[in-house]
Amino acid sequence: MSMEENKALNRRVVEEIINTGQVELFSEVMEEPIAAHLRRDIGALWQAFPDLHYTIEDMLAEGEQVAMRVTITGTNTGPFQGRPPTGKVARWAATSFTRHANGKIVEQWLTIDMLPLLQQLGVIPGAVPRHAGASSSLV
Repeated sequence: MSMEENKALNRRVVEEIINTGQVELFSEVMEEPIAAHLRRDIGALWQAFPDLHYTIEDMLAEGEQVAMRVTITGTNTGPFQGRPPTGKVARWAATSFTRHANGKIVEQWLTIDMLPLLQQLGVIPGAVPRHAGASSSLV
């Protein structure tokens, strides 16, 4: 497949599968070990954040690989990682790299920025806001 076709496949994963909840389509676009893993992980996220939505911010392709940066948003109305729902809206980022072969995604490397998510849910303390005019120094 061409680089543009590979990018279109990644876009399909986000727009047709993740953002609409059609987990049965994972097998159409990915090799089964990856599809099964994502069905499990995305399923857990949908339970915690039923309005889960991915927005593609950047996508680059070279050869058989595609890099993608997304912003994820959702309202925590279900249990998340063993914690009760908070009712809070959260926004966090993720990046993925996928390798394509024979019209499918055959490998994926995913990095999720969990710190802002956990801070927004109140699981861990957030950064202390600085006041205008405040100064800091390194010792």
